[in-house]
Amino acid sequence: MELEVIFDEPRQCFIKITLPGFYGNTLRVRDWAGVLAPATPLEYLERWRLSNELFEDDVRVLGLVSDYAGPRIAVAHPLVVGSRPEKVEIAEFMRQRGFLPVRDMNIFFDDDRDLLVSDAHAGNFLRNDDGQVFAIDVLPLKAPGKLLAFALGF
Repeated sequence: MELEVIFDEPRQCFIKITLPGFYGNTLRVRDWAGVLAPATPLEYLERWRLSNELFEDDVRVLGLVSDYAGPRIAVAHPLVVGSRPEKVEIAEFMRQRGFLPVRDMNIFFDDDRDLLVSDAHAGNFLRNDDGQVFAIDVLPLKAPGKLLAFALGF
C-alpha cells in the first residue's frame, strides 16, 4: 500500500495521504532504460498538477501532515463512481488527449509535449454510467527530452 485513503462522506471525496517519506513513483532513465524510482515530494505534487491539467481532474492539495516517521502529503480526490473501462476505451481516451501507447506497457507518450503517462492500466481508470472515462491515479510526468523516448524504444 502506498497511500492511506479515507473517504470524506460530507465532501464526497477521497482523502489520500502519502506514507511517511514515500511520495509514489516516477520514471527515470538509468543505463539507457526507463525504470521506476521513488518520487520526491515535488514530483508527487507535479504529478497531481499534471493530472488536473491533462485529465480535467480536480485533485486539491490539502497540505502536510505531521508524522513522527516523517512528513506526509494530503490531497483530496473527487469521488468518481463507475466501472473499469476496457483497454481499447483507455487507449481512445488517451489518444483524444494526444497520447499514443508505448507497446503493451500501460504507458502512453505525447511526443509533441514531451509528456509520459505510466501506470495507465484499467485499475487506474473508471467509466461512469454516461460512458465517460476518468483517469484516477495514473503517473503523468514531463519526459526528460527525447532520451526517455529512446530508452523506451520508440
